[in-house]
Amino acid sequence: MDAAGMQTCVAFFILSALVDAVDLLACEDCSMPGNSCDGMMKPCFLGEDTCGTILGETNLGVEGSSGTLKTCTEYKACRAGVMTMTFSPPITLRRGALCLQEESPRNESLILPPKNTTQNGFSCPVCYRQGSESCTTEGTQGCTGSENHCVYVTGMLDSLEDITAATTTFAAKGCATKSVCEPRRGVSVYSGVFSYTIAKIKECRQAPLTKNSANVHHISWTKPISLFLLAISIASASCFLSHTCLL
Repeated sequence: MDAAGMQTCVAFFILSALVDAVDLLACEDCSMPGNSCDGMMKPCFLGEDTCGTILGETNLGVEGSSGTLKTCTEYKACRAGVMTMTFSPPITLRRGALCLQEESPRNESLILPPKNTTQNGFSCPVCYRQGSESCTTEGTQGCTGSENHCVYVTGMLDSLEDITAATTTFAAKGCATKSVCEPRRGVSVYSGVFSYTIAKIKECRQAPLTKNSANVHHISWTKPISLFLLAISIASASCFLSHTCLL
């Protein structure tokens, strides 16, 4: 064996030893419509330091769907917690993620909290358009629950209903939780039937209070004060007429 061949063999044995020395993570690997899925344990690649369990939910009008994804990923890409977006009254996206930097137990499940439809006093411009990377504001809507930020996002929509997945672009404006605003790219909401991938966050800002909400808050503070002052006025007048006031 010549010198070049010897160097190649040495390099191979060193690389093999390094790979053996690395304790590669193994995670359950599956994707399926519904709130859970079961799959085989799969060794992760170098750089994949997290077992992610991701539950997605989309609601397009009256019809909703959910899907579960379990896979190896990077911790920074997993993004633990819940994020929600409402682009217009019939279009909502919700995503929850459980991110473990250790081998996850099989059959680990994740549950999204019940959807909160209570108006929170904030409002945002809304629009939604497929096949485009932009959309024009069509009006405003009241935000609900913990969605107190206005967002403008673009990305890709995959329809998984057919054997051959159809992919198109989309652009949307609406209400969202603050977690959507965190710098990230490629975050997906997989719901079994659809998969929304956010490619770009064009805008994300604190949502303003609606005028009606501001008036309600103002009235709620001023009404007790007005009643108190009115009571004092009545008491003073009664005191004066009956001459029972203390000097």
